[in-house]
Amino acid sequence: MLLESNTLKILETICTRLFQKGLMPVEIKRLVKDVLNIIEYSGVFNHASLKQDLERLEWEDNILDSYTFELILYYLECEGTYKVKTFPI
Repeated sequence: MLLESNTLKILETICTRLFQKGLMPVEIKRLVKDVLNIIEYSGVFNHASLKQDLERLEWEDNILDSYTFELILYYLECEGTYKVKTFPI
């Protein structure tokens, strides 16, 4: 139950941050879906490469800041949708 409460708060934070950047709910859903598709198919990624891929999909530059990106990854991990592996720089 606590995990569900935390993931709900994370999801609310993601939506709030993106809404404050001017995205409508339907656009937020599309952006998160695009992020998931990019990380699912590219395998290795970082925030900079993700931004480039989002720009190719005609999203505005800086529509997704690194903090919101990390929240999306954390949410996906909590939901069991995605396993994030980190590598040292």
